[in-house]
Amino acid sequence: MLNVNKVYAMATMTIKESIKNRIVYAVFTASAMMFMMIYAVASVTMGDTGQIMIDTGSGVITIIVDIMAIVMTIESFKNDREGRNLFVLLPACGCRWRYITGKSIGLMVMSAIITISLLTVLDLSAMLYGHVHPISIFQSSITIVEEGMMATAIASLFAQGSSFLASILMTCATVFAGHYIYIIKSFTNSIHNVFLQTSGKMISWILPDFYSISLRSSAGYINAYDWSLLFHITCYVIFEVVAILTLSAIIFSRKDIS
Repeated sequence: MLNVNKVYAMATMTIKESIKNRIVYAVFTASAMMFMMIYAVASVTMGDTGQIMIDTGSGVITIIVDIMAIVMTIESFKNDREGRNLFVLLPACGCRWRYITGKSIGLMVMSAIITISLLTVLDLSAMLYGHVHPISIFQSSITIVEEGMMATAIASLFAQGSSFLASILMTCATVFAGHYIYIIKSFTNSIHNVFLQTSGKMISWILPDFYSISLRSSAGYINAYDWSLLFHITCYVIFEVVAILTLSAIIFSRKDIS
């Protein structure tokens, strides 16, 4: 049974550990340099400075956050495994399901906090230096946060592997393919081989669809997206995260950690 108090305790401990992670400070340092470069480029480029900042900055933040979430998640699981912390944490959690759930939630919350911090600075700067529509920017920012949560969930799945580098590469490949899933679908529809068509459809069905949940393309240009669209995106993200974490918990529950 899922004990909420133990899951919450595990998530809280994970957040506190993540705050001390050097990756977090590296992300903020790189982002500060990125903001200065984006503003410098936007201010000398023809067009609305704020809109250019949103277009460029939101894309760069998505990449930074995805990479940060992947590396931080896999590193956190690796440290628990190699530091023998599992033999202390698992009895405290009561079962492996609570450990996976609590740790993954903590990492997703940490990823969301960092993403919100970066997007807040970007969005306020864009509204200060340009003429943009804040509601559509806010809606787009929500989906960027959700993308980071999905990347964290995927990383928790591949973190069950023994190789640190292989886990990172497989997670990055999955996230990258998810961002370009429309190419896979287009290629699948253009071929006539039944086997390849079936294989392509299965791959596009299994892969998390990062492309469809992104609202960056028109953020700032339009007044607002349809709120029902954002609701459907959020429901899809919740479904994907729950499904991936469930699979992670099943794999981890059958894994020999001795």
